[in-house]
Amino acid sequence: MTDANGKGAVRMAPPWLTARDIGEAVFDQARLTRRGYDEDQVDAFLDRVADTIVGMTAELAAASREVDRLRHWHQQHGASPAALATMSHAEADAERIIAEAHEHARKVAQEAAAIRAEAARQAQQILAAIHSLADEGTVDQRYAAMAAILVGTRDHLTDIRAQLTDEVSRLDSLLSPSRQRNGASTQERR
Repeated sequence: MTDANGKGAVRMAPPWLTARDIGEAVFDQARLTRRGYDEDQVDAFLDRVADTIVGMTAELAAASREVDRLRHWHQQHGASPAALATMSHAEADAERIIAEAHEHARKVAQEAAAIRAEAARQAQQILAAIHSLADEGTVDQRYAAMAAILVGTRDHLTDIRAQLTDEVSRLDSLLSPSRQRNGASTQERR
């Protein structure tokens, strides 16, 4: 593979991950709950991805070096059918490796998108649970307010009952002398 200047340097596009990027990736632990992906499995997968990229990068570098060596030899000695075949084979290998790397990167991106979607789904579930608990808190607050109103009503009714009892007693006391008088006159008539 050659760059725009016809040199044999192969450079990865800036958005591509390197083995180091993947190996140094750190994931936060799930908050609020223990749900989420098993950290050991994620670490093992990232190790496999990093190893694959290291291997593919090494193969690509070896193929690129071979192309450079053959190009240099060709410049020194001229083209031979064997050299052209070897160069063609090396370029085909390099292109195959690049295609595999692109395919692998696409699969990793799909898996990352699936993990991200699952994390978003779990976050939504957690938020729904939090909102549900908050709603229950609202119900508890309403229950407490209603209980306070009932206690206030009970106390008010107790006060009214006490006032009525006092009023009945007062009326009884007012009526007692007249009853006694009426009772005495009734006894006198007998």
